[in-house]
Amino acid sequence: MSVIEVGAGEEKKIVIVHSEDSARKESQERTIRLLHPSASVVVEEFFCSGAKSNVTIIHEAKNTSSRIITRGVARCGDIIVANSRIIIPKGSSGSKTRVEQSFLLLDGSSRVRATPSLEIEEDDVLAGHCASISPISEDAIAYLASRGFDRKVAEGMIVEGFLKGGAG
Repeated sequence: MSVIEVGAGEEKKIVIVHSEDSARKESQERTIRLLHPSASVVVEEFFCSGAKSNVTIIHEAKNTSSRIITRGVARCGDIIVANSRIIIPKGSSGSKTRVEQSFLLLDGSSRVRATPSLEIEEDDVLAGHCASISPISEDAIAYLASRGFDRKVAEGMIVEGFLKGGAG
C-alpha cells in the first residue's frame, strides 16, 4: 500500500494506469491524505486490462478538494474491480469532492465492479459520485463501418475516444 500526503495549498495530480503487467500483481491500494487547508488532489485512473484497485482519499482539514476520474475497458474475460473511497470526517468543513467511474465492456464475458464510496461526517461539504458500466455501442460500430472502417479499427477508435473522455 502506498500513502501520499498533500500539504497546505498543494495541488497534486496522480495518474494510475492498470496495464496487463500490473494485472498480474495483487490488488493495488493507495491512500491519499489531504493534511492541511487548501490541499487538493486529482486522481486519473485508467484500466486497460483486468485488475483490482482501491483508492482512498481522506480529507483531514478544512477547505480541501479531491476528484477521482476512473475509466476502463474490459475485454477477453477481464475482471476489473475499482473501489474509490472518499472520507470527510467531522471538522473538514468546506471540503469538495467528486468521484466519476466509467467502464466500457467489449464482450459478454468481461465483468466490472465499480464502487464509488462517500463517507461524510461533516455537514458543510459539496460531494457527488457517479458510475457507469456499458457495452460498446453497436450503433457507433455500424456508423464507422458505413464509413469504411472494419470492426477492429472501429472498436479501437471508440475505445480511444472513451479513454480520452468521450462517449462509449
